[in-house]
Amino acid sequence: MKVLQLYYKMPFPMHDGGAYSIYSSSLSLISQDIDLTILAMNMKKAPTSEDLIPPDFKSKTRFKSIVVDNRVKPLNALLSLIGKKSYFAGRFISKDFSNSLIALLIENEFDLVQLEHLYLCQYIDVVRKYSNARIALRAQNVEHKIWQHYASKRTNPFLKFYLTLESTKLKEFEEKMCCLVDGIISLTEEDGAYFKSVNLKTSAALGPMHKNNIKVRAIPIGIIPNGSTGQSSGNQEGLPLVYHLGSMDWRPNAEGIRWFIKDVLPLIVDKMPDIRVHIAGRNMPSWFFGQKCKNLIVDTNIIDSAEYQRDKAIMVVPLLSGSGIRVKILEGMALGKTIIATSLAATGIVNKEHDNISGEEEPVIIADSPNEFAEQVCKYASSAELCREIGDRAFKRASEEYNIKNIGASIVSFYKQLAN
Repeated sequence: MKVLQLYYKMPFPMHDGGAYSIYSSSLSLISQDIDLTILAMNMKKAPTSEDLIPPDFKSKTRFKSIVVDNRVKPLNALLSLIGKKSYFAGRFISKDFSNSLIALLIENEFDLVQLEHLYLCQYIDVVRKYSNARIALRAQNVEHKIWQHYASKRTNPFLKFYLTLESTKLKEFEEKMCCLVDGIISLTEEDGAYFKSVNLKTSAALGPMHKNNIKVRAIPIGIIPNGSTGQSSGNQEGLPLVYHLGSMDWRPNAEGIRWFIKDVLPLIVDKMPDIRVHIAGRNMPSWFFGQKCKNLIVDTNIIDSAEYQRDKAIMVVPLLSGSGIRVKILEGMALGKTIIATSLAATGIVNKEHDNISGEEEPVIIADSPNEFAEQVCKYASSAELCREIGDRAFKRASEEYNIKNIGASIVSFYKQLAN
């Protein structure tokens, strides 16, 4: 099978979950001997050198990137208020990218084109015009829901109005695009259920003669091998170290950590005055550096995320919004970490119905209120043995359910179904 994969961003440096997700997807396809070609957007705001792409991966995929200027332009953003189209999506329209895509489609006969984000659906017409390939959207999340939640939390009246309007436009765009592809891969069952409901709604609106052929399948992210042995890691001399690692230019991360610092950390410190909590990530807001708390350490200049996590035992993931699957949790599982997360953060990973049937215990500890979160952190920070037990459980689940080859086999099976 010959596949063309379109990236909405560069996969390296792998500083965030989006980069990890698209690179992992490619490795999954390569593991199944798929003939893969990649065309990537390289953002003008912070262009990435192709020299960062591993040479073997670059040659195998005939990797090519095109510089795209998707910077937010205030005047254009304001003018979009009078239009019907989503400004956020429109920023990913590029004539240069379109021309490179056309050239690839003319020179090659692809069986399938995989779009790595909703915004890339704006190139569906180009693919249909120059190719007979099936088109699959690999949806990183339900995009409009993220902006909908963000808008609801704004106090500035104009910003609240603008983001509410934009999230409404994004919802309409998302629903329309989901019905133009041949298949959708969601990263969680929850997101998959949303996309199925969109297709059913569209079918009903078009009448009984309309046949809805769009297929949806939930396939999570495969974990990129990191050489972990599965032994629970972390500093066992004194209190195990607690940490959060995530890109802070993704708003749900920043929102969740603010909640953790303001509402959860004081409760933890009351019970364990000597505990240390490390937070790290790209574009750390200045507010975090201004916290006068000896128990909170803000780490900067993290080059190797796996190495940074090596001596830390307890990962906290206090997400309050967002959709899709959390890559940081999968990475932590693969490293044998004790992971304490909100229900929303563990979506797509924790499945209580599955565990009730199988008799297995969850690899992630769920806590949704400040008191619950603090209680669980203190419980595991007080016991290296408990950390080791749940860390080994997490590693086992990661190795079995999120193996790159197994994920690749699921994707290819789905694509063969689309081809038929």
